[in-house]
Amino acid sequence: MKSSTRYRLKLAVAAGLAVATTVGASMAALALSRPDSAVGFAADLAQVHEARADRTGGAVAMAETRAALAQAPMNAAHWARLSWLERQAAGAMTPEAMKALERSYAVAPYGPDVTDWRLAFAFEQWSQLDPSLRMLAMDELRTLSRHRPGRARTLVGSIRSPGGRMAARLTFNVGDREGRLARQAKAGAAT
Repeated sequence: MKSSTRYRLKLAVAAGLAVATTVGASMAALALSRPDSAVGFAADLAQVHEARADRTGGAVAMAETRAALAQAPMNAAHWARLSWLERQAAGAMTPEAMKALERSYAVAPYGPDVTDWRLAFAFEQWSQLDPSLRMLAMDELRTLSRHRPGRARTLVGSIRSPGGRMAARLTFNVGDREGRLARQAKAGAAT
């Protein structure tokens, strides 16, 4: 075999390997980005458990929520749901219910997906919350009031618990005032 033929053959093999490597890497990237891949599988399983918890009640819902948390422990909504389920089962905010609500705040202190529901739940349970949970709820409501005052006002108006409603109104007033002052300062700086 001539040296030029060997060179062409080696070049063709090298090019084939390069193409195969590129195609393989592309296929792997596509497979990992699909929801049914090993990476997305845990999130999908959490959604299955969440859907089952939505359709059931009591102990089954609690078991499904715990299973969802095992698959997606950084989901604030799952922790908030567990808190609500614990409260429903006991008829009051138990230490377990408060711990689950606290974890919901640890995962996502300012929502946004769980904000409205979590704030309504927290302020309805106001008299049973410990001071640290009250501060977390007030911080979240103050932030919401500062940036989305209409949404916060509607939420505060829906709270039925007298103590929770008073705390929410006072917190809303502080956040709303902070937001108005910040917007005025920004408008003044722009002129």
